[in-house]
Amino acid sequence: MHRVMNRRPPDPAAAPGSRQPGQHGARRARAKSAGILGLIALGATVITACSSAGSGAPATAAQTTAIVPMSAGSTPDQIFPIFTGAQYTVVNEQDFQWLMYRPLLWYGGQPGNEFGLYSQVSLANAPVYSNNDTVVTITMKKYLWSDGTPVTARDVQFEYNLIKANKTSYGAYTAGAFPDNVKTFQVVSPTEIKLTLTRSYSPLWFNTNELALLTPLPQQAWDKTSATQKVGNYDETTAGAVAVYKYLFGQSTQLNNYGTNPLWQVVDGPWKLKSFSTRGDIVFVPNKRYSGPVKPTLTEFIERPFTSDTAEFNALLAQTGLTTGSIPTADLSQTSTLESEGYRVYRSLTYGLNNVYLNYNNSADGALFRQLYIRQALQELVNQPQDVQYALHGAGNPSYGPVPLAPSSPYTTSYETSNPYPYSVTAAKQLLTSHGWAVHPGGTDTCARPGSGPTECGAGIAAGQALALKVLYPSGDPGFAVMMESWQSSARSAGVAMTLNSGQFNQVTSEISVCKTGTAACGWQAGTWGGWTMSQYPTGQGIFTTDTTGMPAPVGTEINNLVAATEYSSNPQAFTTYENYVAKELPTIFIPWEQGNDSVVLKSLQGYTADQENPFADTFPEYWHFGK
Repeated sequence: MHRVMNRRPPDPAAAPGSRQPGQHGARRARAKSAGILGLIALGATVITACSSAGSGAPATAAQTTAIVPMSAGSTPDQIFPIFTGAQYTVVNEQDFQWLMYRPLLWYGGQPGNEFGLYSQVSLANAPVYSNNDTVVTITMKKYLWSDGTPVTARDVQFEYNLIKANKTSYGAYTAGAFPDNVKTFQVVSPTEIKLTLTRSYSPLWFNTNELALLTPLPQQAWDKTSATQKVGNYDETTAGAVAVYKYLFGQSTQLNNYGTNPLWQVVDGPWKLKSFSTRGDIVFVPNKRYSGPVKPTLTEFIERPFTSDTAEFNALLAQTGLTTGSIPTADLSQTSTLESEGYRVYRSLTYGLNNVYLNYNNSADGALFRQLYIRQALQELVNQPQDVQYALHGAGNPSYGPVPLAPSSPYTTSYETSNPYPYSVTAAKQLLTSHGWAVHPGGTDTCARPGSGPTECGAGIAAGQALALKVLYPSGDPGFAVMMESWQSSARSAGVAMTLNSGQFNQVTSEISVCKTGTAACGWQAGTWGGWTMSQYPTGQGIFTTDTTGMPAPVGTEINNLVAATEYSSNPQAFTTYENYVAKELPTIFIPWEQGNDSVVLKSLQGYTADQENPFADTFPEYWHFGK
């Protein structure tokens, strides 16, 4: 399953892989990472489908249709770009909406400039800041809607008005962030927008986390409150914007009409929807009026669902016409077979990290996690290099702090990359002994010297209290299970009694959340759902701040302040200070990030390398064509 990029992380009750506003990072489901498109479930009958050339062989130079796999458990369910939190997923946005409705500004994905503005596919030029970074001016490029009308600043204002009037229904909304932090939104001309902000912001943060939320919507076609009403300027009043949103959102719930509803045929992206099925192929055709620099040359771009990774892999082996795919870890031995059948296999890196959350509000064990030395000991019991090599078969990288280590980025500090807490059972035992614990390797450590002194167990830890914890993690990934079992084994060598429990991704995400001490929801002790993909500016809002970690003061308060500084200040030192502090104080325990399965692509597919092998897994099939 595709990992999510770009937007704030989801609420604990949100759907798997869902996004939430502004941070541009989101939870990652423990599933395959094909680096292609997000996935849906369907019966295995699709495996026998043939290529557009009418044979079971891989595509040839004559083929003009690209077929990509979608995997079990995810299906697009929202075409309207203003969506709910549960609909804020990579499947809906990155792999569906963005093919038809392009963001005003596109960050990431450009080869050689993965952390900057991808100007070539953005609908506007780079924003210009003034007045101490409180005023933002955006100049739009010349684009057309598929009905022939220009894409203008009014179309951006249309979406802004709808979001502002319906913000509590918008999945990308967080109080105080966009649009609350915009004092005025002014259409200066058909090609110029001016935003006055409520305070100074770091342009880098505001661009990647706020302005990247904006998507022009066809005001000349959508600004109405019913199918029979003439288009007007209803969005210019709050009541009107509420009514327009209600109508458009209502139309978007009729999934079976996506391919025929005239509303959704007005697009500015390179692709138009030809047909849509929640249980079959989703077919796109070129938008003949697309104004971007690279026009589609494929006749069709098809997303085809499979019931499982195995079904998809079997389809590749059977040469059923798939253009791209992936190899499950268990089938890596068959790589040479695929290569002999006309495919190439590669591994690309995704910009993410993995961590284990600790329940600081657990009435029995929260006091344990509030001690830095215990967090340090738990971190030193994670053998990350070994886990990457053996548990993840080399398809991963360590996580030593709040910024991903791979691929390389402008934000990693020497302190984080140095691995502040390297694996050492001996060091972990020494930490516990020096803080008053009776260490019993293979058994259970107990507090022998209660108290708050420097050589005592710490506040809230009673004499004889056991050092034991249960760790919840997502099921379904054998390599991930091996990694957790390795941590458990090391922990037991230091006398930390660790119990592992696995569960479905939805179960894990719903249980691991900040809770109120003494409530039934606060029974969990530690857990991970598989990690986070990060944004082009990987600040820690909603990942390492107290709203997600529950870390108490003073550490939690300091992290909140440092994260805020990365958003408000243009000084690079603000980010360095935040990153090093989190890596040192360990509000969570860091564990390896699994990069996922190897990806497969037809050798005859050209244009794929430039747009697909990037750490944010962006999809630009308009670049694709077939050749020798």
